[in-house]
Amino acid sequence: MVQYTFFTVFLGYVTKVGPSWYILGYQLINLVMYSMETNFIITNNLNINMELIEFGPVELELMLALIIGAAGVFGNTAMIKPVIDSYPSVSVIFSSSFTWGHLLQIFFLVMISQSVFESLEKCTRKHGYSFVYYMLAPLIIWVTAYS
Repeated sequence: MVQYTFFTVFLGYVTKVGPSWYILGYQLINLVMYSMETNFIITNNLNINMELIEFGPVELELMLALIIGAAGVFGNTAMIKPVIDSYPSVSVIFSSSFTWGHLLQIFFLVMISQSVFESLEKCTRKHGYSFVYYMLAPLIIWVTAYS
């Protein structure tokens, strides 16, 4: 758990996104582990790899370490460059204020969401919606953090 917090602190520095984007990613990284623990409590089966793409914590840590290492060697100034400067054809999809850092953060948010969904979906198959009781506490904390 500590290594994910460590990586998210550096990822916030590397991606150079605003505080709201950084806090969103920082808070959701712990939700992944919490949903895996909830899955274990309900199903007595601990599988920390995502089934959809066979992606686990080791691959995630390796990818984060490579991104942070690349930022250490080459710098992170490319993260504030708008995506449409590199690919003008995507100007229909992205605005001029959407940077590579935002794109990287969205990628990690999709990975986090997929992992949480898979863990809770396994709980639903075995015991219905009993996971809601366990997930109320982090949901309330997360919602009040954005109020």
